[in-house]
Order: sequence, then C-alpha cells, then structure tokens
Amino acid sequence: QSELLVTSLDKLDAGQVGRANEDLAPLAEQSGGAAVAARLTRAGIALQNGKPAEAVAIYDAVAADGDAPQPYRDLAAV
Repeated sequence: QSELLVTSLDKLDAGQVGRANEDLAPLAEQSGGAAVAARLTRAGIALQNGKPAEAVAIYDAVAADGDAPQPYRDLAAV
C-alpha cells in the first residue's frame, strides 16, 4: 500500500493529477493508514478540480471512520 501511495504522490508532484487520482482510487477503498492518506489526497484533488462537494463527502467519511487513525480523523474534521 505504501509503495502505491508514494508512486501516486510522485505523479502528483509531476503534475499528473488525473493519473494519480486514478491510482489512488483502489487504494482508498482498502483499510489502513495508507488507504486513509489516499482518501485525504483524493479529497485534496477534488478541491483542486473545483469539486468541493466531493471533497467534503470524503472528508466527512474519513472523520466518521472509527477504524481510521485518530490524527487523520482529526485532520478530516478541520
């Protein structure tokens, strides 16, 4: 999971936002810290792409996810 997350972040850094978002989608459906980070990253991409409602839905889901690490839940709730 971590390797896929890092690869996706490298794509973001290179300006390949669409590709990164596609790569993050299956990871975001899994569990664990890397999956939650992928969800938060996808929320940021949604905001960047002018989709605030989509971003808010992702943030709300992370904030309500009792299995997500507390720091991520706190970040999503801000």
